[in-house]
Amino acid sequence: MNRELINTLAKDNDKWRNVALKICGDYDTAQDLVQEMYLKFSKDTYNDYTEVSEYLVALVIRNIGTQIKPYDNINEKLPFEVDLGVSQLVENAPIKWHITLENVQKWPIGLSNPSRLIIDLDGNITEEKVTFMNDLLRHVIIGAELFPKSIFNLRLGYSFRRGEELRIIDEKNFSGLSFGFGIKFNKLRFNYSHARYSSASNISFLGLQIDLN
Repeated sequence: MNRELINTLAKDNDKWRNVALKICGDYDTAQDLVQEMYLKFSKDTYNDYTEVSEYLVALVIRNIGTQIKPYDNINEKLPFEVDLGVSQLVENAPIKWHITLENVQKWPIGLSNPSRLIIDLDGNITEEKVTFMNDLLRHVIIGAELFPKSIFNLRLGYSFRRGEELRIIDEKNFSGLSFGFGIKFNKLRFNYSHARYSSASNISFLGLQIDLN
């Protein structure tokens, strides 16, 4: 609606200036009034747009380069990785969703889970078959953040690759699932997260951020 008003003001600029002149009785004051109308509607339109469309897109390229000094005279390749992430704040709800595509430079990425081997009576071993769709999903990490702009927020995420590689048949261990929260005190923010990276144990992370501005 505000954009339509801006377009109308721009199209009928002389008309609105004449109307303002009749109201104000002074050309300079009328010109200031028209400019104030432009600024008012432009500012409201910008605020409405950013509230609805506040999203971020990020591309991360890790480990570009090579070893300067090899260990034990053995040159090893760095674990090169390309990640693409998108996040957006949901309109009229205190929720921010996240989608990350990890290792987009690598295909296939799926590995069969040793715990899901099938051994028949003759001792023949059949490994797990990773389908195309399963391999595709293993590049995906999804997440959500509740109350992202509040002093306290909750976070939840799921990695399909970690969930598949650590999943054990007939056992619920919440592999691939991670969660955490953040608390903000003025310019100080405390973060906590909990995740599972191996079948042996879970890992907790603590973080502290300080705003220097």
